[in-house]
Amino acid sequence: LWNIMGNTIELGDEFMKKGIIGILILTMLLCGCSSKLEDGVLLLEDGQYEEAIETFEAQIEKEKQLDEAYRGIAIANYELGNYEEAVVNFEKALENEAKETVAMYHLMASACMKYEDYENAMKYYDIVLGMEDCTEEVKKEILFNKIAIYEKAADWESAKEAVDTYLESYPDDERVIKEAEF
Repeated sequence: LWNIMGNTIELGDEFMKKGIIGILILTMLLCGCSSKLEDGVLLLEDGQYEEAIETFEAQIEKEKQLDEAYRGIAIANYELGNYEEAVVNFEKALENEAKETVAMYHLMASACMKYEDYENAMKYYDIVLGMEDCTEEVKKEILFNKIAIYEKAADWESAKEAVDTYLESYPDDERVIKEAEF
């Protein structure tokens, strides 16, 4: 479990989406956001992703709170399986000064892995590992995912190094012990 914005949620994609939606809601509360942004967040929470995208795009046309609008579009695209589009919109959110969070970069890395852009997945994972609020559980998950990236890229030497690095911190993890034997 990971505590983000006062809400304890499970790790994984669901945790990341909830964390980012929580940030959108917090932003709305702090700055008295327009109803379009609020409507978009509610649509995201309700699973109406295409409608959420349209609503966030209307917010972008107003040229207000672009960071949160692009972040909302990114989440909706991720949910729709449009992973490349999700990453593009997360990047646009960052260009518009979105708050950099572990959850956002982790979701970006996950999206890259889904469309086999391992180089950028690795880049985003490295960013997460360098963030002060990266928890031990997230670090463990990322180090495990880095092993998978090297294996999918058939970079066996790097995969072996990643296994060794992982086992230095987590020597009792049976999954990775078996990988080391492989």
